[in-house]
Amino acid sequence: MPKNSYIWNIQNPNQPEVTLEPTSPITCMQWHHKIQSVIAAGSYNGSICFFDMRDGSSNGTIKPQMTSVLEKSHHDPVYDVTWLTGSRAGVEFFSCSTDGRVLWWDTRDLSAPTDQLILRDANNKDGKIYGGTCLCYNQDAHPHKFLVGAEQGYAIMC
Repeated sequence: MPKNSYIWNIQNPNQPEVTLEPTSPITCMQWHHKIQSVIAAGSYNGSICFFDMRDGSSNGTIKPQMTSVLEKSHHDPVYDVTWLTGSRAGVEFFSCSTDGRVLWWDTRDLSAPTDQLILRDANNKDGKIYGGTCLCYNQDAHPHKFLVGAEQGYAIMC
């Protein structure tokens, strides 16, 4: 499976503008909401990384600024990442995976997530865990709530 991901300019569709070289294939990514040169990305192996477009090589190849420690990351592929828009420093984002966890990250230190939420059904005695496939966060709607789409078809308010 190829590891590289590409950013294209639709004005020049014959050649990618930027090549991202992660340690594992990227499954999802999101541009920072204020700093337009920064991208958070989730990988197939469960790790998280972020790229700064200002730190690329002359040939347009960019390696991650930092990558999370695999043992402290997700145990399944990461399906979505989203930046926290209410963060004062603008360095926090969170991720979801089908391993049933939502993890919060700080780009200043990706050695371990700053917090985690297990997508467990509180009403179910079995404690069934749902696998997250997408995130929706809107600070204007509520600064402490977000939605997670589960692979089982549920939308979970967290």
